Amino acid sequence: MQIKANKWGASLGIRLNRPILDAFKIDENTPLNIEADAEKIVITKAKELRTHKTLEEYLTEAGWDGVALEPEKIDWGTAVGEEVQW
Repeated sequence: MQIKANKWGASLGIRLNRPILDAFKIDENTPLNIEADAEKIVITKAKELRTHKTLEEYLTEAGWDGVALEPEKIDWGTAVGEEVQW
């Protein structure tokens, strides 16, 4: 397949046709690697761009089971002065 590079701002861009995108399961969020040598440019799907864990991953590692965390209730006794009761 032969395509043409088109101007995109100060750069050039290429378009990948729908059959290629579907065959390789590529969408607008798919990370891609681009490598070049003297004769060719190779585009491959990247593993994963994310380098940090999500909050859910951290909580799962800490033993959180998905149930909302309730703070421990502490009895501070009766009001002594003019404190506001919640």
